[in-house]
Amino acid sequence: MSKYGIGDKVKYGVYGECEIVDRREETIGGKTREFFILSQIKSTSTIFVPVEKASNFRDIKNALTVDEIKALRFTKRNEIDWNADDKLRSERFREVFDRDVTDEIAATLFALIERQSELKVLKKKLRAIETNAMKACEKILFDEFSRTLDLRPEDVTPILTGELEPVLK
Repeated sequence: MSKYGIGDKVKYGVYGECEIVDRREETIGGKTREFFILSQIKSTSTIFVPVEKASNFRDIKNALTVDEIKALRFTKRNEIDWNADDKLRSERFREVFDRDVTDEIAATLFALIERQSELKVLKKKLRAIETNAMKACEKILFDEFSRTLDLRPEDVTPILTGELEPVLK
């Protein structure tokens, strides 16, 4: 039996904050299973999650304060082996996202921004895996920050780099 029920708010992977709006049996691919039906809080997307995957739900943390968000600017960058193959880097990024620690996600974003700047000088771009990881970091941090700040998704990186000051809602 799952500890989650209709009306609960949870974080689910890269989908971010969602509300459980229903729990019902559905037949998908010829197999009948029980699903949680999630509605993303910041969009109109609906997500079907098998009840047995509810262990992937994360409780929504308390909102960060403006001072906590500003303090993230001084987070040490994550060390990433840019010479490792895509699969290894992908696993490393997934581990960071699974742990769901705001400081670590910010540190990963900083490392990716730094790498992007280095490559720009060489007239190169981030690899697809790195671009996707950067977008995932920004999405997760946007979800975290938006409970406190009046911002748009594209404001996350400038707030972290100090180019933009956070504004309370």
